[in-house]
Formats: sequence, structure tokens, C-alpha cells
Amino acid sequence: MLSMRCDGIVFFLLETWYKVCYDKNNSKRGGNAERKRDMAGAMTDAKKAVLEAGGFNVEEAMKRFMNNEQLWIKFLKKFKADDSYEKLIKAMEEGDREKAFAAAHTLKGITGNLAMFRLNGLISEQTEHLRGTEESMEAAAAMMPQIGELYEESIRVINEVYGE
Repeated sequence: MLSMRCDGIVFFLLETWYKVCYDKNNSKRGGNAERKRDMAGAMTDAKKAVLEAGGFNVEEAMKRFMNNEQLWIKFLKKFKADDSYEKLIKAMEEGDREKAFAAAHTLKGITGNLAMFRLNGLISEQTEHLRGTEESMEAAAAMMPQIGELYEESIRVINEVYGE
């Protein structure tokens, strides 16, 4: 009895989710252009220009976040609170390749998913250096000033466009 009841609830939830996400005739939640405009409505040309000048690929971000700017903002704020950059700095100062690699690899994933193309490009290069030899560790360390500048610029742009 309980199993049938749970199956019915699961089916109902899946059916509802499908309608919300994929039913083009659902005027409130369908995948129609009006909904996409509403979800991305807060993105002005001025915001887009500032973000793109700051190293963000807004079009790619909107694709990754289903045209939901609010969801992207939520994750940009989480990026600001993430401690991977501080871990990277500490590991590089200590000369700990494994910890530096872990922190850089985490930042590579985060910045890629948030469509932060400039910072992601540098972090990706640094991650590859950290996979290599002692000489490449030096190359990775030499990248830190430029990565630091881009990281701080990215935080500044997020604050400028979305506050806090």
C-alpha cells in the first residue's frame, strides 16, 4: 500500500516537473520566449557590457543557467564566498603542489561553469603547470600576480553589477 502511494507521488512530481520545464503550452512556466525574457529581464545592456568587459561571457552563462539570471547571481555570490582562491594562495606560498593543484582545479571548474572566461583561461593554464615538473611549479607560481588581479577584478565586477 505504501509503495503504491509513493509511486503515485513520485509520478505526480515527475509529471509536474515535466510540465513546468518542458510544456510549451504552460503559460506560466513553459519554455516559451516570454518566460525566457522574464527570467533574464533584469539583464540590461549596461550590466551585460560591464560583465563582458570584466571577463564574463554572459551569453554562455545564460545558456548554462537556463536563462535564469537570478540563479546565476546566486552562484556568483557563492563564488565570492568560496575559499578556493585563498587555499591556492596558501598552497603556492607553502610550495605544496598537491594542495595548489586541488585548489586551482576547483577554481577552474567554478570559473568555467560561471562563464568567467578570462580567469578560467589563466587558472586552466596554471592547473596544467601544476600537473608537471618542478619547473612548471615555478611557472604556476609566476602566474599568481596575474591570477590575483583577474580574481580581484572579477569580484569587483560582481559587486558593481549585483551589489554587496
